[in-house]
Amino acid sequence: MQFNALREAYLDYVNNYLTVDVYADRNGLTYDQASRLIQLGRECHESHCSMMKGAYYYR
Repeated sequence: MQFNALREAYLDYVNNYLTVDVYADRNGLTYDQASRLIQLGRECHESHCSMMKGAYYYR
C-alpha cells in the first residue's frame, strides 16, 4: 500500500469508526489486519504532519 493510501485508511478509521472491530468488519479485514493497517497509517500520518510542520517553518 502506498504512503497516501495508508494515511487515508487511518484518517477514515479516525473520522468514521469507534472501534477497530467495526472497522475490520466493514472493510473485510481481520482484527489483526485492521490493527496493523491503522498503526501503519498512523505512522505515515504523523510523518506527513512532521514533514509539513518542518516545511512551514522554512518558509
